[in-house]
Amino acid sequence: MWVPLSVVTFATLPDRLLPDASAIFHLLRNFGSSIFISLSVLTIVRTGSMAYAEICESINPSNTALAFDSLRGLWSVETTRGLGALAGEVGRQASLIGYTNAFLMYALACVAALPLMLFIKIKQR
Repeated sequence: MWVPLSVVTFATLPDRLLPDASAIFHLLRNFGSSIFISLSVLTIVRTGSMAYAEICESINPSNTALAFDSLRGLWSVETTRGLGALAGEVGRQASLIGYTNAFLMYALACVAALPLMLFIKIKQR
């Protein structure tokens, strides 16, 4: 969407205003991307920690998923090493959920901006 936005921004301006318009356009673009980066980090951290808390709720000695023979040596709620391995895996899964939610936010922002392109009319010089 960067190229169409740049074309629309500068298409109707006279040549004498292009340097000033370019400076203002890039200032606003940098400001907007800073806000969006901050929202992305907020989304990753917030939803990642929420997912970590939700996943940890299901970890207890009576959970039958932890009783598989293939997992018995790796993830264990009885040993310190097993709890460390389990915490690492839960953290990895929670981070994946956080990054997936940030990607969803990126996709929704792009989809929300697409209808705005229908309102653009470029005047011929």
